[in-house]
Amino acid sequence: MPTTTKKPLTEAERKARAERAAARWAAALNRAENGNSIANYALIFDGFMAMDIPEDQIRPRENVFTWGAWKAKGRQPRRDERKKFVTVNTWRPVFGQIDQGDGSTRKGKTGMVPTTARVYHESQTEPMAA
Repeated sequence: MPTTTKKPLTEAERKARAERAAARWAAALNRAENGNSIANYALIFDGFMAMDIPEDQIRPRENVFTWGAWKAKGRQPRRDERKKFVTVNTWRPVFGQIDQGDGSTRKGKTGMVPTTARVYHESQTEPMAA
């Protein structure tokens, strides 16, 4: 069976990919800092207290974020901490075709589906290498 190899990315493609990733991380940070739901606070406190992090050091939306939000802040979970996280419930948008009513359609958000996210405490992270 013949094997296929991927064509190496050009510098422009690599830069575009990095910019898209940075935009996703910034969006994750914005959602984490500016959301108004407190539904996961009990899960967050219970999970991190079980990891021996004192309750007074757990501040959701200040020092508890997802991987992407930490990346936007210039930090990432340490290698030995990556498997130690708290799973929280969240919602993810679903995109599809929306009927305009005049026989035409457009792409857009059609609904939300439940999903989970992993969050890490600041004590589990380290500054990213430049």
